[in-house]
Amino acid sequence: MDNLDAQAVVKAFRTWDRDSSGTIERQELVELLHKVDISECEINEVLRVVDVNRDGKINYEEFVQWVSNPRASVPTLGTDGWFSKFDFSSALVPLFKCFDRNGDSAISAAEFVESYQILVSCLKMHPDCTDADGWARDPNDLLSLIDGNHDSQISFDEFLEWQVDLVRHSRIPTFQLPRLFEELARSLDVILDIDEKVQQNKPRPPGTFAALESSVKRTSITAQRLYGIPSASTCQKSFSTYWASAPSATDVRNLVQLCAKKHGIMLPMCQTQEELMDKGHRLNAFSVAARRQITMAVGRIMLCIPDCTSTTAQQWFVQVVKTRQQGAERSFFYRFTDAGVWQLLVDQDQEQFHAALADLPVAFRLLSLLQGHAYMAPTMHWQVVLEALDRAVKLAILDSAAPKLYEAHMHKLVEQHIQDQIQNGKKTYPSSNTDASIVYFLACLELEPFNVITGLCNCRAFDVPDEVWADLVQLRSSRAESDPLQRNSR
Repeated sequence: MDNLDAQAVVKAFRTWDRDSSGTIERQELVELLHKVDISECEINEVLRVVDVNRDGKINYEEFVQWVSNPRASVPTLGTDGWFSKFDFSSALVPLFKCFDRNGDSAISAAEFVESYQILVSCLKMHPDCTDADGWARDPNDLLSLIDGNHDSQISFDEFLEWQVDLVRHSRIPTFQLPRLFEELARSLDVILDIDEKVQQNKPRPPGTFAALESSVKRTSITAQRLYGIPSASTCQKSFSTYWASAPSATDVRNLVQLCAKKHGIMLPMCQTQEELMDKGHRLNAFSVAARRQITMAVGRIMLCIPDCTSTTAQQWFVQVVKTRQQGAERSFFYRFTDAGVWQLLVDQDQEQFHAALADLPVAFRLLSLLQGHAYMAPTMHWQVVLEALDRAVKLAILDSAAPKLYEAHMHKLVEQHIQDQIQNGKKTYPSSNTDASIVYFLACLELEPFNVITGLCNCRAFDVPDEVWADLVQLRSSRAESDPLQRNSR
């Protein structure tokens, strides 16, 4: 998803998230859907399909998956920002007709190879496309793959399945697809028509070269956006470089006091090696809140993320969640400027946070979540790790099974460590019971966020693409830690 698409999705999400809680609750969904005459039964079906983690709400990641699913079985985001039923088949018709040059309702092998080769050539000719070779396939091999019944031609249904598979990976909002398919078909048509005239030695009218040049550029740009092909403007960033300007533990301590004063939020201690707030700081926060007659409530620093979309100043965003009565939550968003100042984001600026979050690879979102729970301290206690992983499931960063897999993995490692220590006579534990010793060991354990991600990868609960992993390793190395970040080969 490119930045323009991310901004459109963020804008829609904020419109539906009326209380700015960071999730779309059932009541918010009901109020919206009743306006477009969607029944209670259909609303229940929407929640059943979209609410992946079954918490009764739609978080941002679930929202993105919903509005970018080309085969969504329930109404999704329309071009007007409201609900609409999306028909992928209708959106694809212009592109199918473009490939089907003779109009016989089937794409012959020759038609497919010619059209596909021109599409790939356009990608390779445009200097902004950085991975055309990585995306392209041998046209004849691809034809065999798409042609499910092996009749040497591609039906509309076979073409549709191929395109669904391509656009699913780009996570582009479905309401953008009809226009983009039409643009791609129009520009490809121009190129194919010119190519046909050249092959038949027909005279070319004035302006043919300019039309060809423009169509090649438009084909490449549209295809890159449709299929998520990296370009010079959207290629993999080195996200590790942004961490150099991260808020320190002291900066976060200042935010803790600010939240107590402005919002009455008492943020619990992370309990890392060096306490971020001593008793005096906590008492001071409470006394200031009392003088201002603010009702104190518990809360949590949820995410601390860099603004990788900014090309000017380096800044960070922090999401602070306040837990209200009956467990309801409200989110506050702060910007940490390059001048070291915390600024509360007003409603219209909060989409900057969501756009920055959408720009991060999933592994860096998880890192940001872990570091947020650690209050940007270098390590975090075991219980805080478990809380962070549970929240990662709610945010659709991790699968629901991941925390249990990771916990079992750590129990196994600790059990082996304890047995080795006892056999070597190096360590005694308060209990002869192995399970009790494991609990004791984990209660005393402090982990770096990087090591948590490593453990998740090693137990196959999480997967990180190689290029993103290299960026994580670079970040780990830049912090001059003593032990290198490693993971088992996958």
